[in-house]
Amino acid sequence: FLDSLPEEHFDVITMSHVFEHVPNPEQLLERAMALLAPGGSLWLACPNPDSIGFQLFKHNWWGIHAPFHLVIPTRAITTKWLHNAGFEFVRQFTRSASSSYYWRMSENLPQKMGDAGIFLRTCVVGTLIAISILSRKYSDEQIFMAQKPS
Repeated sequence: FLDSLPEEHFDVITMSHVFEHVPNPEQLLERAMALLAPGGSLWLACPNPDSIGFQLFKHNWWGIHAPFHLVIPTRAITTKWLHNAGFEFVRQFTRSASSSYYWRMSENLPQKMGDAGIFLRTCVVGTLIAISILSRKYSDEQIFMAQKPS
């Protein structure tokens, strides 16, 4: 499909949770670069492996979403791939719009803890979700904005 699109035709390309589903993300970035008009922008969102949720839930973290997510690169790797593809003005940030969803889906804590354990778990998880939502580094979703040179 992407091969049939005209090169240097698009002003903006949005990849909202697409990047982690492809077997060769570097090749996808190179194709995005070819499709963008000079000065065009790329907006890319994917799970954040530096998140508190990933640190807490490990292989149960919803961001891994095996077997559908093939790669979840770190900020450094994604930034490197963007630069290698020719993008400039790369800006990275996180957002927490989906953090509570990720955490609800990830929650794999023991359920047989009794009333006190449930209360404690709710307090701890609720506090960590709040930190994740308020944190600029540790939220569950990372966003990259990059530009093709003019």
